[in-house]
Amino acid sequence: MPILLLAQGDVESREIVRRAFRARYGVGSPSFDTLHIDYKGRTRAKVGPIAAWIPLDYAVYFRFPFMARWDYTAHTAGVQLSGSANAFDGSTFRYRKGSDLIAHNDESTVAAIKAQIWAMMVMLLTPLSDPDVHLRAVNSHTFTATHKTLNSTATICLNGDHTINSIQVHCLNVFSGRDQMLRYDFAEDQHMVNDLILPGKFVQLWDSEPVLEITPSAVRINDPIDDAMFRLEG
Repeated sequence: MPILLLAQGDVESREIVRRAFRARYGVGSPSFDTLHIDYKGRTRAKVGPIAAWIPLDYAVYFRFPFMARWDYTAHTAGVQLSGSANAFDGSTFRYRKGSDLIAHNDESTVAAIKAQIWAMMVMLLTPLSDPDVHLRAVNSHTFTATHKTLNSTATICLNGDHTINSIQVHCLNVFSGRDQMLRYDFAEDQHMVNDLILPGKFVQLWDSEPVLEITPSAVRINDPIDDAMFRLEG
């Protein structure tokens, strides 16, 4: 697989990644400049005095390497309960809180958001071939991927068939203000969604507490995305 010729790391780690690529993409792999994925699922949220799972529409936009936007719309019985958006333009993290637009560009927040984006990018596998990424085998089905510029390490565990089981990074949760373990658990089944093969479902957890369960419903690859999207201006 030519893309893996650029991968940096020990022989065992590169072999593990090769198997993961083959389990996901076969003999080829996509190339990304931008990526937009729509999801359907549910999120853990407070409804009145109690926490409950509520239905969610969720969209993620990427411009590689480190620009991202997340749009959320929670609803129940066909009625929208809340909508929100977070975005990172490569230097500033912004989110909406009611009618206010909050912006943070301090070093700890920027590092935390980049670490979270890195964990999501690893799910696609292709960023692992970046020369700035160093791979290290832990065992026959687990390896780490350290982005040297970000100083962020993701740990990736594979299933027996070499599909991705989980990805985790240790980083600041900018909303709780605490250093936590962010983990994504993936369904073993994979589906072609438009032109991209993705795990059938993934669960986001902070310190082993699930907060999001989503299934991909639509994908758009390399469509133009305006800079304003990543500043929450559109």
